[in-house]
Amino acid sequence: MWRARIRVDDGCRMIADMTQPLIPSNDALDQYLDSLLHDDPEHKSGQQLQKDEFIPEWALSPFKCLLFTVSGIRLAVPLNKTAGVLEWGKEISTLAYRSQWIMGIINYLNNEIKVIDTSRFMAAGNNQCDSRGQEIRVPRLIFIDDARYALAADSVDEMITFDAGAIRWRRGYTARPWYIGIAAEQQCTLLDVDILLDIINTSEI
Repeated sequence: MWRARIRVDDGCRMIADMTQPLIPSNDALDQYLDSLLHDDPEHKSGQQLQKDEFIPEWALSPFKCLLFTVSGIRLAVPLNKTAGVLEWGKEISTLAYRSQWIMGIINYLNNEIKVIDTSRFMAAGNNQCDSRGQEIRVPRLIFIDDARYALAADSVDEMITFDAGAIRWRRGYTARPWYIGIAAEQQCTLLDVDILLDIINTSEI
């Protein structure tokens, strides 16, 4: 189990609408997390939206996830999609990169690793400040895609085993397709790493 102090950023990114009251209870938080999996109302193709839960093949048997925190939000990434965790704690120079989702590039063990701006994915659709050209301190990095990419994280908390029945899985099209499900008991959102990487790779073309 890893523990780290959560770093509060400079407030540049608006992760939530701060004009609204803070979520007052676990039930309200549970409802908010569940809303992330709702169908995207703007996706109108004339076809009937998928109503069955989408359960990936790797989740058909018990699977392990790494829980981590970004900007006060708890996320989970399937362990079989990770390639290690690095305690970084250094500043990363943000780049005017081709993809808005890439915070910058670090050199680690003679390899160039693209650092994903995880909080930008969570804030998609909200107002964001352009942080390019700034120095951003990243406490933890979670390697994915054979360590070609890394998820920026404030803390890496623990590893936990789930079974498919413990997750409320995504149904149909959603406004945030990189969320594949919700673990209600742990009050965290499960990331779809494959979709996330597809979005990044498409934006780099």
